[in-house]
Amino acid sequence: MYKAQKEALTVAQLREIFTDEDEFLNSIASATTFNEQMALAVEDLQEDEAMAESIALQVKALQERKKRIESRIESRRNGMLQAMKIAGVKKLELPRATLSVATTPQKVIVVDENVLPDKFWNVKRSPDLRAIKEFIDSNGDLAGCALSNGSETLKVRV
Repeated sequence: MYKAQKEALTVAQLREIFTDEDEFLNSIASATTFNEQMALAVEDLQEDEAMAESIALQVKALQERKKRIESRIESRRNGMLQAMKIAGVKKLELPRATLSVATTPQKVIVVDENVLPDKFWNVKRSPDLRAIKEFIDSNGDLAGCALSNGSETLKVRV
């Protein structure tokens, strides 16, 4: 009787672990004990973590490539602008685009932040969560704040 209850509990737990029905059914069919199920779940977890790391590396490589391409675009635009200025051409109609030399508005350049008056600064206010937590832990309450319920997490050591 105890074993049947333990297996029923295990199935319920597995339903939470494997949210996809096919994955759940495959895991039930391929392993018979809770430990085997958890070992399979660890394998899946490690595969997903490796895939996420690989994707992160690919994203980083693509971001670097994007920066190189954007730099090339900027260089090409500057070269085209210089060529039009040297040729004295303000507007050039081509089959794929119309090019024109345009004047951009002036930009502000801050050369010394130390002498800039306070009214010309943007200041973003945000709560200091660490200080708030320490205050609540010491004093028990702070208006406008509350502590969340703690949660559980799974730690996997390899």
